[in-house]
Amino acid sequence: MAGAGRRLGALAIFAVLLFNFPLLAVAERAGRGFVPFYLFAAWGLVIVLVRAFGRRTGE
Repeated sequence: MAGAGRRLGALAIFAVLLFNFPLLAVAERAGRGFVPFYLFAAWGLVIVLVRAFGRRTGE
């Protein structure tokens, strides 16, 4: 269970880093049409990782 907690903590930190202000500012400068794509892709990546970690730990 300790390994699952560490993975979940690492995933939470990764998600926070994906949605921090500097990355969103860069996405906004790339163009207004890129921000929704970036947010969609980032959330999709977080969801895929959560499902992958859940399967690995059996949760």
